[in-house]
Amino acid sequence: MGTDAMLLGASIAEHFYLSILDIGTGTGVLALMAKQKNPAATVEAIDIDEAALTDCQFNFENSPWRSDLTCRNQDIFGIQTDRQFDCIVCNPPYYENGLLSESESVNRTKHTASFSLENLFIKVKTLLPENGHFRVILPYSTTEKWVTFGASIGLFLVERIIIFGKPELPKRSILVFGLTEQQVIEHSIIVRNTDNSYTEIYKELTREFHNKTI
Repeated sequence: MGTDAMLLGASIAEHFYLSILDIGTGTGVLALMAKQKNPAATVEAIDIDEAALTDCQFNFENSPWRSDLTCRNQDIFGIQTDRQFDCIVCNPPYYENGLLSESESVNRTKHTASFSLENLFIKVKTLLPENGHFRVILPYSTTEKWVTFGASIGLFLVERIIIFGKPELPKRSILVFGLTEQQVIEHSIIVRNTDNSYTEIYKELTREFHNKTI
């Protein structure tokens, strides 16, 4: 499991949500983390990659919460707009200007050539109830672009967590959006020390999701 998904899942609010949608779920690990933190929630996980969903279905069926987990082969833009979710999570494609891989599955996972973040934001807004949240992890360098775009369509930043790969090296931002403008909560997390060991704050944040000591 990648560090991005680990951090996004570990940062989800606990015992707060009753319905969760994981967009681009892959093997379903982020959806499982969301469920672990919100035991009363039902979780729907969608992806356009049928091969990944085979693993997702296996993981769901072998989890303690299988009756509350659903995974489907579906594009986010095909979901009916009368459906709503308290929490929508996404670890999206983000290599907007990178070279395409020879692997189509890698391209679908990491590139935005056929995936529009603008359209994702617009679609997500229609799926959120008044107090719902959209939680997404993006490159730090694009943070202000997406905060500004979100506000322009009525998705307002309510929380920002800046992820430092090492001290003084910001790499990612976890952004939490809602439908109501409010004072933004700000945090930061440093993943590794200068000697490349994991920091105590990272280990504490993700401890319950590791099956071994890090």
